[in-house]
Amino acid sequence: MKKSLITRLLGISAVSALAALIGAAILFDLRGTEPAHAQDQPYVTSVEITSTATLDQYYFFGDTIEISMTFSSPVEVEGHKLVGLRVGTGSWWRGATYRSGSGTDTLVFGYQVQSGDFDHNGVSMDGGFTDENGVTHGFGGDGSITAVGTDVLVNPHYTNLPHDPDHKVDGTPAHPRITNTHPRITNIAFTSSPASGDTYRRDEMIQVTVTFDQAIEPNGPVSLTIAVGNARRQAEYASGSGTNALVFSYQVVGADFDGDGASVYAQPNSYGFYGSIRSVASHLAYNPAHTGIEDSPGHKVSGRPGGL
Repeated sequence: MKKSLITRLLGISAVSALAALIGAAILFDLRGTEPAHAQDQPYVTSVEITSTATLDQYYFFGDTIEISMTFSSPVEVEGHKLVGLRVGTGSWWRGATYRSGSGTDTLVFGYQVQSGDFDHNGVSMDGGFTDENGVTHGFGGDGSITAVGTDVLVNPHYTNLPHDPDHKVDGTPAHPRITNTHPRITNIAFTSSPASGDTYRRDEMIQVTVTFDQAIEPNGPVSLTIAVGNARRQAEYASGSGTNALVFSYQVVGADFDGDGASVYAQPNSYGFYGSIRSVASHLAYNPAHTGIEDSPGHKVSGRPGGL
């Protein structure tokens, strides 16, 4: 049988390589920016803002904007992941951090409006993409998002969200429309005691009570960041909805150690709450500013076997 002209000119090896390249090109998404989904690789099927603006389509200082991302299959989150949110125009990029949903097909990310944030056209999101240098832009932060029970990373590409007039932002502290109705934190205190002595042991619960100037309620999952040694730990909401005091609890694990005593970070200059807390009467979000708790000698922690 006679060889084709291409085969005679390039040789069998070169033709095979050319065929492989053509095959790879066929697998590339026709849009030229997204590779085709690898088998079993979860990919984003929808992106939407699922929180509701506080008043007149506006989020105010302390309000949380939540973004839900749905995947083609259940995923799980390890570490501190975030997605980019644009508040205003130009370079007003803000990181919406992972809040909930690991183990399901929908992850929720949230951003708490800060002083100086303004967007009268409505917030927007850039899509996940790979630039001309091969750098992927999309999910940021440390850690990973993978298919449940595997090491298969999710496809980092997702569609953008244009400016949404239903989700405008005005981060002016003590805005005239929310003055005197914005719940304010009046006190934070440890309200539990170690079972023995001054040290919590493994599996014991550390409780923190946060008191407000009016009745409040969690608006979805809420947690408070506390410091145990050099580690940040999330005390989850436990009780108090509908009253002026919320209780948060953290269960000591084996790796925990704090010989000086646990503490709570102050806001707005450090870590605080994750999630949304609002007034029962007005549904307006709480003011996130609060004092912290210094190292508390009566609340030491040692989850290690054998004690300190």
